[in-house]
Amino acid sequence: MANISFTNSALESIHRNNLTRDIISNVVSNSDRSFPGKQSGSTMYSKATSSGVISVVTRHTDQGQLVVTCWVKKGQGSSHFDQDSRYKNASFWKRVWLDFLTTFGL
Repeated sequence: MANISFTNSALESIHRNNLTRDIISNVVSNSDRSFPGKQSGSTMYSKATSSGVISVVTRHTDQGQLVVTCWVKKGQGSSHFDQDSRYKNASFWKRVWLDFLTTFGL
């Protein structure tokens, strides 16, 4: 991956969201989704994690990628619904029952 640098705003966002530069670099290089950003020349990357979906906006420069900003949407990452196939086509009440069983270890 090309060199990744950070704006002051991005560094503040990293600190505010309890992230690290390594996590942001990982999202940019191993994202689940990437698409053009709202501004010309920018790209948005997103990756689902256990703590939520991490989104990163970068701009391409001559020196590599410049991280402009980043954020985390808590509770939007992978969950037990994604990991347990019983949830896939389950009705609302079936999911409640499965949650009950999972909560009490049955």
